Amino acid sequence: MVDFNGKWPPDRDELARLLGTSALIEGCILSSDGTILTMTAGIATFNYIEPANNIFRSSGQVNVPSITDPSPPYTGNIQHVYLNEQLEFEYELDLKTATLPNQKRIYIGALITNGVDTIVSVVNLTDTSQTNIPEAIRDLQYTLKPLRKAGLEIGADSINPLQVEMQAGEVLILSGFVKSVEFGGSANILSVPNFTIPGYFYTYRDGVGGWIVDFTKTEITPGSYDDGSGTLANVGNNRWSIQRLYGDENLDLFIHYGQERYNSFNNALRGLETEPFEKNPLNEFSYFVGYLLIRGNCNDIDNTSRCVIILPPFVNGERNVTT
Repeated sequence: MVDFNGKWPPDRDELARLLGTSALIEGCILSSDGTILTMTAGIATFNYIEPANNIFRSSGQVNVPSITDPSPPYTGNIQHVYLNEQLEFEYELDLKTATLPNQKRIYIGALITNGVDTIVSVVNLTDTSQTNIPEAIRDLQYTLKPLRKAGLEIGADSINPLQVEMQAGEVLILSGFVKSVEFGGSANILSVPNFTIPGYFYTYRDGVGGWIVDFTKTEITPGSYDDGSGTLANVGNNRWSIQRLYGDENLDLFIHYGQERYNSFNNALRGLETEPFEKNPLNEFSYFVGYLLIRGNCNDIDNTSRCVIILPPFVNGERNVTT
């Protein structure tokens, strides 16, 4: 293991903090034949802070062999899958308690089971928008997009549960499109206050290759989805869609209507990987706020039976993914 002079890389060294996060580098794709869970060989890195003396520990690149588990757990319908330092699978039922800061393991996907003896499907989270560090690194290398640095947890407003309250936090702004100062300067950090967002810029496809932006929404709109026709379609009370939230330096919130609808939450969770999502170029240099997996009859985004919030990772190595 390597330490950085007995301490975490300095706050100004954002690139070191970004690269110093436990993450998959390549490969490590999950699959199943219905009973046996298999992961392909790949490369990973395990990095974390040793709390006792605040030393940054790094494994460097680790060659991960193909791993097979002939008897994964089936309870709870959804099992969250992790790869630990011993190159073994670990499983968690509760994503909220599982994805704690500074872990010596990597969140690599989820199993959807029948709750008894069969794996119905496998969700790989290694290439889903910006919900993983390798994707964030590629974004940094090729497009220098803004990335979530700290805070920015979202939930329902205490008065209107269909409005989003955003907790205070910071966004790392690297793109000259937004900030033209030298990398490493304090102006590259966008400070976001704790506030309730009063308006939502909903966007959807116009049916002829362009985009429509609705600037009139004053709360989250769960009942519609974008079927590509140019006219919003009805989700249905008990069906789900995946709405994607983006923020900008003006503290505005842009939301993509879901582009598919799903019969269940489990199907929507799988849709994080399989939905052929098209992104409005308007959001190209916005930071990714998170997903709302939301049911058509949702009236409170904190009601987890009708809405599940999934956030992207911090870029400073504190978490791999959050809920």
